[in-house]
Amino acid sequence: MALANSDYRESTFNQSWYDSAFRSTYDLELKPQTWGEVIDRYGPGLSFCSFLNLAGRTQGLKSPTITIFEKGAPIRPVKVSISTDAAPINTTTVTLDVTDGSNAYMRAGFDIIIPAAYTNRDYDVPLRIAGTASSWTGTCADVGAAITTALDEVYCAVGASSFGFGTGQPDPMSSGTYSRTTEQRIIKSTIGIEGGILYQEEWEDFKLKHGGRGVWTRSIAELDYDLDDQMDSALLTGITNTNPALTAASVSGTTAAIPSFDGLIQVMNDLGQELTWDATGFDLDKFKAVKVLLENVGVVNRKVDFFVATDLNASIEDELQDYLNTNAGGTKYWDEIGKVGFMVNSVKTNSVDFKIAELTSLSNPNKFGLDSYNFRKMGFMFTQAEYPAIVDMAGEKVGMTLPHLTLGYPDSNGEGRQRVFVPNPGVHGIQGMPPIATNEYDGIRWYALAHMIPIWNHMYQTIKVEYDVSGGGGS
Repeated sequence: MALANSDYRESTFNQSWYDSAFRSTYDLELKPQTWGEVIDRYGPGLSFCSFLNLAGRTQGLKSPTITIFEKGAPIRPVKVSISTDAAPINTTTVTLDVTDGSNAYMRAGFDIIIPAAYTNRDYDVPLRIAGTASSWTGTCADVGAAITTALDEVYCAVGASSFGFGTGQPDPMSSGTYSRTTEQRIIKSTIGIEGGILYQEEWEDFKLKHGGRGVWTRSIAELDYDLDDQMDSALLTGITNTNPALTAASVSGTTAAIPSFDGLIQVMNDLGQELTWDATGFDLDKFKAVKVLLENVGVVNRKVDFFVATDLNASIEDELQDYLNTNAGGTKYWDEIGKVGFMVNSVKTNSVDFKIAELTSLSNPNKFGLDSYNFRKMGFMFTQAEYPAIVDMAGEKVGMTLPHLTLGYPDSNGEGRQRVFVPNPGVHGIQGMPPIATNEYDGIRWYALAHMIPIWNHMYQTIKVEYDVSGGGGS
């Protein structure tokens, strides 16, 4: 069936294609409106994968495995574990989390402020820390204070120092330089078309991003969006392969581990903050709580991208109908998404400006939207800014300024692996292709792969929103 929109189809089937090549959707010079039509006809809706591509948050890299060095916040909380201890608290053992940098951030002579809920007091209790990173102890100036409820990885503020007359200086403050290594993942897909079906295809000729012409068809779109759907799954739910049994043999004859990386949910579980909601709804109080979470990690930016799933979005609209409006302004990213047809709501409260977009891929009833999962109630908050980081690629350290989420891919020595697309023709005839068969079948196969390397940047400043099934709510 021919398309009525002349902006979408740029030429007719009769045009000669001998100077053109069959290309992936990502090679085409698609305007936002055109991209929106492609998504509407063939795609799964707004996903992290489509957002990153629409927003231009992609980055070619020289190494398949990279290490990211990023500077921490000059003021930050520490994650503390302390057993119960009766008064007076003299040398109670204090354990600080190593993986999130709390242990390295702490300095002897400074207070950790213990929340009142864990003590026998009705006020927060400072606990002076002594010792070293391998053995911390705490002593309280209040001889009557006791820790009545154990702290199990509770975030606490670091307070003031206290030193005696004639004593030495404290250790230098470390704002923290954190390093994380991210792995790669190779996503593949194949589609086959019988020769008797090929002539019924809707072939289209497009300009390519870097010049020239390319031929594209519905089958290629379906192949591309199968890859996009897989990429979205990896970006959300991926886990780094540490299982020595998960291997594969390669064309070179060697057997090696199948590479994979931690997806967004795993990374935010490890590094980000959390905000919960429950059956009472995601109301204005939940939005107001975000400012405190941002201040906890030294964030001064008050503009937040808030990606929400269907049920969370519905609750926000029900609770805050008077506050919502369909204004997608604020950044280039939201302007582009608005052109594609995805409506963005805005909420501004407690000096924080939220741009809310629904991730429709989290609501697919055949995938993440299944009742057995909880994705429909999930959300992700990212501050609208770019952050400095040093990226180590094959021993070469490169300074970059990146947003929280960037989709990297190998691109060096003439090989770009953001989207590799190759036809495998059989015994058939398609105008624009050489009369060469690479197999005996009457038809054609399209092969495609994507080589992914996610760059998660300054993730401790992000907030994951989850549903509290117990109904307690809170933040």
